Amino acid sequence: MTTKRWWLRIHIWLGISIGILWTLQGLTGALLVFNRDLLQGTAYAADAPSRALLPLDAIFAKASQSAHAPVTKIEGFGARPWLLLAYYDAAPGGERTLIVDGRTGAILGDRSTEALLPHGSGFWPWLLRLHEGLLGGERGQWITGISGMILFSSLVIGLWNAWPRRRYWRDAFRFRRWRTTNQKLLGWHRMLGLIFVLPLFVSSLGGTYLAFAPALRPVLADHAGYQLVYKPKPLGQAPAVTVTTQQAWQAAQARFPGSQLVRATIPTAKSPVYFFRLLQPGEWRRWAGTTTVAVDPRTGAVVDAYDALAGPGINRATDNIYALHTGEAGGVGTRFLILLGGLALPTFFLTGLLSWRRRRRAKLRTRPA
Repeated sequence: MTTKRWWLRIHIWLGISIGILWTLQGLTGALLVFNRDLLQGTAYAADAPSRALLPLDAIFAKASQSAHAPVTKIEGFGARPWLLLAYYDAAPGGERTLIVDGRTGAILGDRSTEALLPHGSGFWPWLLRLHEGLLGGERGQWITGISGMILFSSLVIGLWNAWPRRRYWRDAFRFRRWRTTNQKLLGWHRMLGLIFVLPLFVSSLGGTYLAFAPALRPVLADHAGYQLVYKPKPLGQAPAVTVTTQQAWQAAQARFPGSQLVRATIPTAKSPVYFFRLLQPGEWRRWAGTTTVAVDPRTGAVVDAYDALAGPGINRATDNIYALHTGEAGGVGTRFLILLGGLALPTFFLTGLLSWRRRRRAKLRTRPA
């Protein structure tokens, strides 16, 4: 048996054994590509007369009052900047989020971010956790990361075997010439692989990095000049606050004019600073920028700032991996291509599995007694 046929056999058995996991990853990833856009059509995103956001202090206060628990973090909820998520601890039920209209402080929804089964408006965060880590937390992320590495290897093997010889490229796409069921199964498997292999390369490598990112970032900081996110030293108790959240936000805006609020965290004993995440014009991400600012709650001074557009090269490269993984970096067309690539994975699994079963049955029928 030739080396190429051995690698093809490995490709087949990887697809049969792990293909169901890749199918799950592809389907959940495809659904998540446009999830924020879909949410814009729900009742949460109903248009209203244009109005400025309330001061952040008022938003935190109204959200805490509605949650009957302290809200220490809010973040953007898509393209419409007045839609916010407010996080609070609903022990023993775990972390929950309120959906808040930042212009009025009205509560538009309340959902769990840790439920094992999806419920109501909690479907999308549940789907994201399923896609990222199979609902298994850090251990699940390692599984999806290893799966992404194997998927990339299988794609390389498949591309090597499927690559048409010179002058035979047209034959790989002439589906009307396929007569038997096996020809159709293998023909579609090969043709779709040639079409979607590039977005799947990008998506699988990006997903692998994102799964291992928490463990990789300290290594990159030690050996490649990566700048880690600022982490203040925890205190025994929450710090004295003389600067309001809105004043701290104004200080962050002054550092990066024109930026959009992505996330705001108020001082706690664990993180005794105001911490803001912003999206600057020019960043590849459409929703969650990676620019950050930390503000001292007693003086209002900026104690740390990270500029996503001017940071170390390794930071700028890794910051953009998420945008490549989801297709955000190239606009709607690229996102749609990533969506189709995700849907191609279950197609590969089904066509490959059915073809393998048919050929196996044919061999068993022709084998002498």
